[in-house]
Amino acid sequence: MSGVFPIGNSCYSSQIEEPEYDADTDELTVRIGREHDGSDTCEDVFTATSYRIIVEFEGAAPATVVAIENGAYGREETRKEL
Repeated sequence: MSGVFPIGNSCYSSQIEEPEYDADTDELTVRIGREHDGSDTCEDVFTATSYRIIVEFEGAAPATVVAIENGAYGREETRKEL
């Protein structure tokens, strides 16, 4: 899975959480977010980062892959049936 993630301003950096697999629903979920660095003064510049996430499975790939981005423009969920 790959994409471009809008971080927002200079006080944030991207953060990718550990992918989660739900065997009951056969669904892989990846959460991409942003983390504030604790600064009080932040430059209002648009910052985006591209990402590519590779998850390997011993068996078949999951039936559904979900990417959840919590970025500068709010929460966006992309769901793809494989």
